[in-house]
Amino acid sequence: TDEALEALDRCPDCESEIELRYDVAIQQERKRQYDKAVSTYRSIQERKKGFRDTAARLSALEKLAPDNSLMQGGSFDNTRTLLMPEPTVSRPTLGRYEIEREIGRGAMGVVYLGKDPKIARTVAIKTLSYQAFDDGQLQDLKERFFREAEAAGRLSHPAIVTVYDVGEEADLAYIA
Repeated sequence: TDEALEALDRCPDCESEIELRYDVAIQQERKRQYDKAVSTYRSIQERKKGFRDTAARLSALEKLAPDNSLMQGGSFDNTRTLLMPEPTVSRPTLGRYEIEREIGRGAMGVVYLGKDPKIARTVAIKTLSYQAFDDGQLQDLKERFFREAEAAGRLSHPAIVTVYDVGEEADLAYIA
């Protein structure tokens, strides 16, 4: 999204440029980059007041964390759930999965109920938050986490959960 905005900054202000900027802001919301989305919506408002639902989205994002503590890169740790915004804001995503709600938590992370919008499959998404651990521990924990996914993915038994996907984002790893 950062590179897209840099490219758009070199374009003349026009309706299609604002549309693209709006699409970038939506993606920033979904990736839990709330601080960046706020900035993008503000730049849209500077270019064209009253564009679509920009004012409502901006207002909803600003209400998420008035002190900005939750808006820094969408960060969270294993003691805090993903921020579930009000309906005006796009649902957060992990990889291609839309997060519905938290369904459990453990020592290393949180489990969410999610949906794969491409095939309408409901999944459980187990996460490992990187912020909960120092850099010395993190590499070992990531290896264990992905080894768990690999081992479970090789098994096929009615009593064992099927692993559909694994992934990594800037602030966490996940298993669907």
